[in-house]
Amino acid sequence: LAIIAGALRTGAPVVNLVLLYLLIAATLSPLPVLLSKRGLGRGTAIGITVLLAILGGTALIMVLVRSLSRLSENLPQYQSALAGLVDGLGQKLAARGMEVDEALKPDPARIMGRVGQLVRGALNLVGYGLLALVLIVLFLIELPLFRGGDAGPGSPRQRLDEAMRLVRRFVGLNGLIGGVIALVDFGITLLLGTDAPALWAVIAFLFAFVPFGFLISMIPPFLITLLEQGIGQALLLFG
Repeated sequence: LAIIAGALRTGAPVVNLVLLYLLIAATLSPLPVLLSKRGLGRGTAIGITVLLAILGGTALIMVLVRSLSRLSENLPQYQSALAGLVDGLGQKLAARGMEVDEALKPDPARIMGRVGQLVRGALNLVGYGLLALVLIVLFLIELPLFRGGDAGPGSPRQRLDEAMRLVRRFVGLNGLIGGVIALVDFGITLLLGTDAPALWAVIAFLFAFVPFGFLISMIPPFLITLLEQGIGQALLLFG
């Protein structure tokens, strides 16, 4: 059992990535079905979807790399802003007669060090972008997107088709909602001048599949806007 648990723990990152790519492929899967209903053949519908996935994925990878690199470059500025916030809060508390022990104060250098590790880890994940595109394309080709004509009632193929139809409906609806949330998030962060708006839009899309994901996805851009422009602008993210 210990060996099995160790193997599962070691392979968890790879399995998580594969499941993520399968989720993205399932989100895109309603598109070839829709195209086929417009009179296009199965191969043509999947080909158009694959082409759009490759073009969109390539553009997205380039934008994410640029956004993460910009965040990495601006970490010293965020550290200075965080140190200023901590000092300002300490001074306000001291003016009210409340002294905060130095051991309890947040360490901006340590916090930004952790953030830097996360950013570098995210850049490494984006480096797997080509593999992601290949896997998404393969999943799109292999997913049973169309009902088999010879699938009789109660047959394994008919049950699989029905299960995939329900999965496509659920994932497609969540993907649509996530896409709308991502666009709104991108527009707001862009208007406010928050760094890396495309990155926060992608995070908002992915967290649409998680309970309370919208609120969770708003935490990073809120903190970045807080450090860059102050609490007033940061609160505008929530309307």
